[in-house]
Amino acid sequence: MVNRQQLATACEHLFRRAGGATAQSGVYAELREDLRALLSLAFDLRDGELPIVASVVDENHWLVTTTDRVAFCAGGKTMSFPFSQVSAVHSLALEDGNIERENIIVLVVDGRRYEVQVEPGYPLGGIWNVLRRLQRAWS
Repeated sequence: MVNRQQLATACEHLFRRAGGATAQSGVYAELREDLRALLSLAFDLRDGELPIVASVVDENHWLVTTTDRVAFCAGGKTMSFPFSQVSAVHSLALEDGNIERENIIVLVVDGRRYEVQVEPGYPLGGIWNVLRRLQRAWS
């Protein structure tokens, strides 16, 4: 069984090491109040679930990782998937070295592919690392 508090703490530490907080992206509890308010209107936490990191580009493009799932809004459409349903997480920015790229690619077990816009640069790298860690924790 997964200890959610330990997982959240480990992922927050990983984000800080591998990425970087900005005004729009970072550890969920440390985000500006207006960004947390926007996210809390867009999705609800489930029983026992803890928010970890988030990136908000605008109200139609954001991503939140929790201990149990990834939730995101891509072009105004909000979706979420438990990590047990995420088959892979990719970032073209990390794969080809172009730090200007801003999409995280989430592949789910049924073959669907989603490109989710997040803040480019260090925040993207940190979020990508956290997503991969969470995917491994639940597989």
